[in-house]
Amino acid sequence: MLRAAQEMDLDGFTDLADPERLLLNVGAVYRELNGDGTPDELELLGRLGQYTHPSPH
Repeated sequence: MLRAAQEMDLDGFTDLADPERLLLNVGAVYRELNGDGTPDELELLGRLGQYTHPSPH
C-alpha cells in the first residue's frame, strides 16, 4: 500500500496540498477492498513518516 501510493502518477497535481494524505486515502481503498478493516488507521498514521510523495514525471 505504501508502495502503491508512492508509485502513483501525479502529473498535473504538483501543487497538491498535504500530499501525505494520499497514503491515508489509498489505505481507505485497501480497507474497503480487504473488507477486514486492514490496514488499520493507526498503522497508516505510523507510516506517514515513511511516505515520500511521487515526483512529477
